[in-house]
Amino acid sequence: MKLVYIVPSLDNVGPTNVVLALVKQLSNNNEITIISFRSGILENKFNEYCNIYITKNIFKIFGIISDKKAIVHSHGFFPDLLNAIIRISRISNNNFSTIHNFIKLDYILLKGKYLGSFYAIIHKIILKMIKYPINCSKSAMMFNKISNYYIYNGVDDHYDLAKNKPDDNKINLVYLGVLNKRKNPHVFLEAFKKRERKNLILYVVGNGEEYSTLKSNYESDNIRFTGKIENPFSIINKCDFVISSSLAEGFPLAILEGLSCGLSYILSNIPPHIEIHELANHNGFLIENNPSCFDDVFTLLEKYNPYEFKKNCRVLYLEKFTTEKMVEEYTNLYISSFQ
Repeated sequence: MKLVYIVPSLDNVGPTNVVLALVKQLSNNNEITIISFRSGILENKFNEYCNIYITKNIFKIFGIISDKKAIVHSHGFFPDLLNAIIRISRISNNNFSTIHNFIKLDYILLKGKYLGSFYAIIHKIILKMIKYPINCSKSAMMFNKISNYYIYNGVDDHYDLAKNKPDDNKINLVYLGVLNKRKNPHVFLEAFKKRERKNLILYVVGNGEEYSTLKSNYESDNIRFTGKIENPFSIINKCDFVISSSLAEGFPLAILEGLSCGLSYILSNIPPHIEIHELANHNGFLIENNPSCFDDVFTLLEKYNPYEFKKNCRVLYLEKFTTEKMVEEYTNLYISSFQ
């Protein structure tokens, strides 16, 4: 197959990492091209597996695709717009998009009520012009109401069989991701700081617009801000729970990475977190998104053995959220598009 992926940038963000995972697995037996509007830190990694074009020139992009049988798979608002034009122009007949978010909710949080609602309406119109819009979770499919397709995100396995916790008497928690308003980290940080946590350590891994303020307000012996680091799995593998108080997600890769390393979870009760909790047979904590509820869980963890929760979450990852599982489902859909 000839596969063309269109992305906004090659930055180290969730959607681009999903594309990189697909490219790694599919590059041996397929001709793969990446079209990106901007470069980014992942460009060298993509270069190992496929051809890359950094361009916004629509006529150059038409020339790159050329083959009507090529599968064109877009990720994000402007890539989707381009993909819709490609289909309308009959440059390619096999068009896919992965919808990585709850469209209207995400745009409103990002751009405000009115502009966000406008973007959501336009993006939905664009997606209906694409042959196969694929949601990243069942809950996203039900919320977006654009198509009946969903494929769960998958992540690589970074589980360390030889991992040793630095202190077996402590429970280690980790937050992974951008520090911004949508991710809402002040909720769990406020709860953690509320009282002394002798047996808990919280690692905050990531950067973002609120990093400096949060670090200044909350860093302590038990709350450790690392910034964005090259290999977060050296920290994840020594932890017990991955944590999120996010206001909105599509299907969070950070939580899946935690599950892959045998962590349980403490999550706010938004739809994708509820979906993970149900798939995990409640082997973690799903709570109201306020400091009081996070405080209650942190207090419980002071005398808690998470072994069974962690073991069962690792099993869930192996069954549902591996890269191989995600690639298999996309490949089957790609092949079926030719029939």
